[in-house]
Amino acid sequence: MKLTNYFLPVLKETPADAEIVSHKYMLRAGMISQSSSGIYSWLPIGLKVLKKIEKIVREEQDAAGVNEILMPTIQPADIWKESGRYEDYGKEMLRINDRQDREMLYGPTNEEQVTDIFRRSIKLGSGGLFDHKVNKPFSFRLSEIFFIPFIL
Repeated sequence: MKLTNYFLPVLKETPADAEIVSHKYMLRAGMISQSSSGIYSWLPIGLKVLKKIEKIVREEQDAAGVNEILMPTIQPADIWKESGRYEDYGKEMLRINDRQDREMLYGPTNEEQVTDIFRRSIKLGSGGLFDHKVNKPFSFRLSEIFFIPFIL
């Protein structure tokens, strides 16, 4: 495809609210587009780069004999309360009730979810089992050093 036919909305100026260097570069290069605070769309060139990163991670994890899992983003609040991180996230965590009026949340990470899966599924002393996920969790953590969504 010719560059003239490619959707690549580059910016000449850095948006004022962009503080992290990688964030500035990704916005200016036309890799991402900000919808609102903390919410971004991956544009064609950024999505292409992200998919290449995911491919490399998958290949390396597969070569190491690691199994990939995919977990839901909507998670029960109970596992977050048990870990003590339910209140730690404060108002930034999106909390909802399902049809049965159970407390749920939009999980910013999957540590609680994977811990719950393994404790229900793995017997003590059953040997080594390694899993990985390639996912795009969101995070409103104020201490983030890099802007690129993490791959765990």
